[in-house]
Amino acid sequence: MRPTSIYHKAGQTIKSHPAITLSLLALLSLLGGYGALQSTVDNSLPVWQSTNDPHWKRYQEFIHEHNIQDPLLIYLQEATTQSIEPLTESLEQITQVDHIYSLNVRTKSGGTSVLLSLFPDPGLVQHELSLLLNEVSTIIARADVHKVHLGGVWFLTDRLDSLSARSTQTMFPLVIGLLAGTLLLLLRQMKNFILIMACGLLPGLQLTGFIALSGNRMNMILLALPPLTMILGISHAIHLLTKTGGGTEDSLDVFARVAPPCLLSGVTTALGFLSLTLSQYPPVKQLGLWGAVGTGLSLLTSFLLLPLFFTPATQPYKYRFLEPLLTKIARRKKIILFGFALALLFSFIGGQQLQRGSFILDFFKQNSDVRLGYETIEKDGIGLTPLEIDLGSTGFSNREIEKKFQTLAEQHPEITHILFSFSSGMTVPATTRNGAEFITPTDLDFMLEDVSRLTLLTQTSASEKTLALVEQIEQFCQQQLGRRPIPYVTGSIPLYTMGQKKLFSTLILSFSAAFLSISLIMGLVLRSVRLGALAILPNILPVVFILGIMGWAGLPLSVATVTVASIVFGIVVDDTIHFLHSWQNASRQGGDQKQRLRKVFSYAGPAMITTTLVSGCGFLGFAASPFLPLRNFGLLISLAMGFALVCDIVLLPALLLLEKPDTTDISRSQS
Repeated sequence: MRPTSIYHKAGQTIKSHPAITLSLLALLSLLGGYGALQSTVDNSLPVWQSTNDPHWKRYQEFIHEHNIQDPLLIYLQEATTQSIEPLTESLEQITQVDHIYSLNVRTKSGGTSVLLSLFPDPGLVQHELSLLLNEVSTIIARADVHKVHLGGVWFLTDRLDSLSARSTQTMFPLVIGLLAGTLLLLLRQMKNFILIMACGLLPGLQLTGFIALSGNRMNMILLALPPLTMILGISHAIHLLTKTGGGTEDSLDVFARVAPPCLLSGVTTALGFLSLTLSQYPPVKQLGLWGAVGTGLSLLTSFLLLPLFFTPATQPYKYRFLEPLLTKIARRKKIILFGFALALLFSFIGGQQLQRGSFILDFFKQNSDVRLGYETIEKDGIGLTPLEIDLGSTGFSNREIEKKFQTLAEQHPEITHILFSFSSGMTVPATTRNGAEFITPTDLDFMLEDVSRLTLLTQTSASEKTLALVEQIEQFCQQQLGRRPIPYVTGSIPLYTMGQKKLFSTLILSFSAAFLSISLIMGLVLRSVRLGALAILPNILPVVFILGIMGWAGLPLSVATVTVASIVFGIVVDDTIHFLHSWQNASRQGGDQKQRLRKVFSYAGPAMITTTLVSGCGFLGFAASPFLPLRNFGLLISLAMGFALVCDIVLLPALLLLEKPDTTDISRSQS
């Protein structure tokens, strides 16, 4: 049975049972809408950890053993502990506050400030910490204090959650508006416009709801999936709705002809996402899994909805520049190939400059309160990145331990302070030569008990540098305090950085899996090794190009951008599939290569250009996100899609024109 007859029968079955089909779509959409109303955002530490990670297990044991919680740091410039007593008393009245530790600070510039460390009750989850932060912020706003800056691990997490949530309010409407506006401008048919938008909006809504109903929360990585799913659904619908029936075919005939490459493009996109499940980083695994689900929903919605309502276009969509473009390609094949070789060289050089690692403050705009606050506090000589040292029983006196870590701080100027914590709950701070002076009446000599743990306050830096520092401190502790199998260094920051190391280590593995699986599928479906090989080049180049642009622009491979390569490769292959599927159909009709390309440009070209313009404009809507990594993610994919289109309508034809007709491929396609 020919594949097209299978699609024709499937379309006929759908068209014969409209009530059942619409009821199924309505059920999926209502279920998704119900779930979407419950969708929340969570970027807290547990989201990024694997439950069987030994470092995560050890950290949980550590915080339970010492009954600790990361503090909220409140830094008040030009103040003293006496002048802010009313504020401190008000903060201590908050129910979820365990205790507050107050320090006078003599800054490196000679000024006097106060650092309040507000410790919440142990065991509070991120949602409860966010409510606590709101209450603290309200009290500070009412107090007679000025130049107040906040910091701390869960403070940053709350700000990231806030930015992520605001992205859904600003980015999604703009993405939808850009998609709608571009479609109306290009298609100018209200019926097709409504159908195409429905094929995008419904799966986007369904996916958002299903993620929430499964018990998962959105995070800075998953936030890109709903608009991405919308764009995929719209792309499938455009390919179906812009094809003509040629005057002899009805809607089911056109559906049966266009559905196979749409299905193949959906499979390859899903494979691109599924390759991310090889990552050891839980959010990236979730992105891979839910991305594949979103791809399936976008394809299912198009295949269920369109056979019911669409009618073939009576006049083919045309872009007048395609015909003269083909003539120029035929005349300048070698020049075109040379130009792409230069672009490849340019990208390769840029890729050599590509940096790895996330600098958390780069997630915020330059003039944001968070970034300005952190820069102010750390400029005054107080590191805001804590590293916990689980000492246990070392056999050394408190003074001996202090001497060892002061020596360590001399080797690492990013360490500004050492906090000595005791089982009784007392904390004694010590200033290194690199930090602001903490003025405190407490001294280690007055402590009769041995210190149980240390907290090293360090300057905030990129994840790669922080991880290197963690490894050096661990090596120092093993040498100076005694070797043991349990790590000395722990804490939320080391866990974040170790997680990112796992993310980068599996990047090559996940992309390789996407490359091999998609290449194999395309070769098998096209039934041609030659066409399968030709299909890879126009799709691998956009990936190399976008990595090169990131290198030249100074955009590092971070949590948000490390998935771009696999996703881009899975998405941009869509137009190539439609191009080569049309090329095979044209080959069956005979003619030389230029005649076949003319038919391909006339049949598949307009839809390829339309989907790229619409999808690219949709991804440009990510620029409205206040969350900078998400903005960069959208802009990079939009740029990659534009370059992929150039590869498909310029490079691929040039490669086909260089080769002699392969009758074997034609005969295979007919078999």
